[in-house]
Order: sequence, then structure tokens, then C-alpha cells
Amino acid sequence: MKGKIKLALFGAWAVALIAPASAQSSKVVNVVKMAAWAQVFAEKCPRLELNWTRYGAIMSVAGLRPEDIEPTGKHGKLHGAFIAEALNETKGSSDSVVCATALTLYGRNGRNVPGLLAPKD
Repeated sequence: MKGKIKLALFGAWAVALIAPASAQSSKVVNVVKMAAWAQVFAEKCPRLELNWTRYGAIMSVAGLRPEDIEPTGKHGKLHGAFIAEALNETKGSSDSVVCATALTLYGRNGRNVPGLLAPKD
């Protein structure tokens, strides 16, 4: 997981231009953003993990495949930019605040995508 985030960040850094959001559907942009933020939350919150079944379902609804958000994928630059955004926005926040936000947005009763993040067993 850490390697994927670092690789996504390198891809975003290495390429200066990000495909304009207008060239992508708002559904795709929103799903890519939620996926990136959830990945960062899972990385920063040791008691949470991604629910990969739920993750795959939201990707599928937007017509995305996992390789689409890899650094060299169709939406890789966008995903990398959202990873960087999430890391920047959470930098300096306490773990308790970051993890509470993660649960509010993506926990069992999350406001954005319920069940995208789950407690580790």
C-alpha cells in the first residue's frame, strides 16, 4: 500500500500537467478523489483498512478498472494529484482527528461512501 501511494505521488510529481477535470466525467473525478482519500486515510489510521469489495464496487459504478488509477493509467495523474491533496490536507493533524474524519466520511455509517473503510480485524 505504501509503495502504491509513493508511486502515485511520484507519478503526479513527475508529470506537471494534470488532465483537466472537464475532460473527465464528474462521476469519475469524484470516485477517483474518494478512492485516493480513502487510501490515504487507511495508510494514516492503523486501525482502519480499505474494504476492497466496496472499493471495487464504487470503481465499477464509475466505469473504472484498478489499472486506470495506477500512475501510468488513464486517470493516474488525477489519482496522484488527489493522493497529494489528501496527504497535504492531513499533514499536521493529529491521528485522532484524521481517523475520526475517515470514519465520518467512509466508516460503517459514512457520509460519503459508507463502509469504504472498516476496522481491522
